[in-house]
Amino acid sequence: MSLTYTRNEKWHGNEGGPWMDGVEVTFIPEPAQWEAQFRAGNIHEGVGSPANVPIVAAEMEASQIVKFPPPGYGGTVSLSWLPDMPFHDERVRRAMSMSMDRNAVVDIYNNPADFEAVGIELTGYWYNPVSPAYGQFWLDPRGSDFGAAAAYMQHNVEEATKLLDAAGYNSGNQLEFDVIEHPRRAPIENRGEVLQAMWAEAGMKVNVTPADYTSEWQEYLSGGRGYVEWKTGRPAVLLKPNSADSDVLFWLTRFFSQAGSSVGGDEFPELDTMIFDARAIADFDARVAAVHDIQRYIVDQMVAVPYDAETESTEIYNVGVHGPERWVPWMGLENYGAASSTLAKHYWLDAALHG
Repeated sequence: MSLTYTRNEKWHGNEGGPWMDGVEVTFIPEPAQWEAQFRAGNIHEGVGSPANVPIVAAEMEASQIVKFPPPGYGGTVSLSWLPDMPFHDERVRRAMSMSMDRNAVVDIYNNPADFEAVGIELTGYWYNPVSPAYGQFWLDPRGSDFGAAAAYMQHNVEEATKLLDAAGYNSGNQLEFDVIEHPRRAPIENRGEVLQAMWAEAGMKVNVTPADYTSEWQEYLSGGRGYVEWKTGRPAVLLKPNSADSDVLFWLTRFFSQAGSSVGGDEFPELDTMIFDARAIADFDARVAAVHDIQRYIVDQMVAVPYDAETESTEIYNVGVHGPERWVPWMGLENYGAASSTLAKHYWLDAALHG
């Protein structure tokens, strides 16, 4: 199935009509068929499964891998703030973070070794949860500038176990909670199962529970802000994707302030003050410094536990695709923009690829 758009000679945008002869948008729901069509030269971008990109690149001479900045979202393990929940204890929140092996997350979801085998070097980034796509506004939690709170992002199961024990959770009183995955992302990522295994190493008992998108996910996410009881009656955490925004402070407002969905509920009023004070700063360097301080605070208090760790994004194209080689706009600038929608008029195909 496809949609074909043809050149409109009467288009008012520039003299002589649009630059493109036309656009054909193809709908291919099955990744295997997508890859088959790419290999056959019928489509010129993507193979459906990111894991197959280096495989196809190694086998198909007329292909090229391109890479662009990491995704602009910043997923968090968002916590329940109902009374008597274990997550009110910062030692529990920090232990959850320190149980995570973020380098392993990079390897699991991005396969950098497979890309290196075909000549593409990828860098692993830790979200804090601010994305490295925001450039200078992102503060690397592995860098010396992050300060003492950086320790809570390091993989340290021994220290995580000590923190849990100090909070009263051990083999005789195991910390148990449910993980609620995004219903549309869970079948693809299985991220809940990955975190479940990591948390188990520190002695936590974690149940990955399904959620209906409309009746459960949206109610718990949008209406709850951490104050809605989960259906099992157990403590629960939400794997919240936190999609990208046009500006890092708008993103922080959407997801971390009480004016937005506030993954921290009403528990961190000082964070609200920091975000809105930073939005009023016009000087670029001072604004960057203020955003860095916000990131240090979020990690120190572990307002929500960052779970994303990514490399640069990658895609595969036919070598007959030409243009400015700005394949996907920086995710800090456009939420869901892509070359196909934003920059398509600047690209063209070799004559051999014309159908």
